[in-house]
Amino acid sequence: MLWYSLALDESVDISGTSQLLIFIRGVDENISITEELASVCSIHGTTTGKDIFDELEQTISDYNLEWEKLSCVTIDGAKNMAGSKKGLVGQITNKLEELHISNTLFIHCILHQHALCAKALNISCVLNPVIRIINFVRGSSLNHRQFKVLLDDFGSEYFDLPYYTAVRWLSCGNVLNRFYKLRSEIDIFLTSKNNYYPELSDLAWLSKLSFLVDVTTHMNELNLKLQGKENLICDFYRIIKAFRQKLMLFESQLGFSELDKIESDIILFENPFSCNVENVQHELQLEVIDLQSNEQLKDCHRRTKLAEFYEYLKDDEFPRLKNFAIKMISIFGTTYQCEQTFSRMKYVKSAHRARLTDGHLKSILMIGCSNLKPNIDELIQKKITVP
Repeated sequence: MLWYSLALDESVDISGTSQLLIFIRGVDENISITEELASVCSIHGTTTGKDIFDELEQTISDYNLEWEKLSCVTIDGAKNMAGSKKGLVGQITNKLEELHISNTLFIHCILHQHALCAKALNISCVLNPVIRIINFVRGSSLNHRQFKVLLDDFGSEYFDLPYYTAVRWLSCGNVLNRFYKLRSEIDIFLTSKNNYYPELSDLAWLSKLSFLVDVTTHMNELNLKLQGKENLICDFYRIIKAFRQKLMLFESQLGFSELDKIESDIILFENPFSCNVENVQHELQLEVIDLQSNEQLKDCHRRTKLAEFYEYLKDDEFPRLKNFAIKMISIFGTTYQCEQTFSRMKYVKSAHRARLTDGHLKSILMIGCSNLKPNIDELIQKKITVP
């Protein structure tokens, strides 16, 4: 492959073993994209940045990958990952400096940054009363049954109140939204129980609640847009930029600085026909000028997907620009694949299968996450012809 990037995340399984997932996205000279789970590393001891780096280095060696072709490393914000000295980022940086490589990008998972920004919002004055009321309604079996009967009698489109889960930001938005829509029914039910909450008749508090419902709805929409496997780095940046414009109040908290540093590259990658040639890397300027003068290619850019457009470029006419595009295509914007695989791991290695060996767990996850389709006929034919 011409360029590749890595996405890493670490979590503890049901037996207390730390599991490190390493995903790889590789792009070859024909813009053929391969995205696979490269390794599942079971770590039984410490999980320092050096420990994680050792596992990563072994994986790179196992696949005969070149450090020079590593375009980006995407991680979460944990200290053992993001630490610039002893963390994984620091360990990789030291390795790259030894090899005199300086063009590798490090990205803090955009989904994690979004979650951290969300947690920075102080909404306790609204959320705490909401949680107390929900716990009162659902904490007692009798109260819960009576509340559901009341909703049915009122012909409500909703049949229940969801619990709030602090570790999931999407939960906050869903809970506030449902609570707001059922606020009248909740007030009636609490009054029948002689449990008075002054907030439900306080216009100032209700205004804050309605505001947070809108804000968390937008943030949930942002979270869902950032999820997925096929988004390119320009897609992530465009989504974030639009969100910033919608929510200027949060501008100081949305520090997606890694993407800001390569903004000019992202603009060039997404639409090379509208970028300012003067802002383009010197070695790409001549090719960009030739590209912008080609009406046929401009029409192709409008009609096709971005990766397909760069595949259409001829190697002998745009070698540097095509190599630049391949590098950008290879970048992971999030560790979403890791999070998704950790969710799958909870079912594979559960309380009923806690003694599953590291090797079996790795094999099951890698097969379950693979996008590669085996050629059964060819495998059978090879088996038959073996003497």
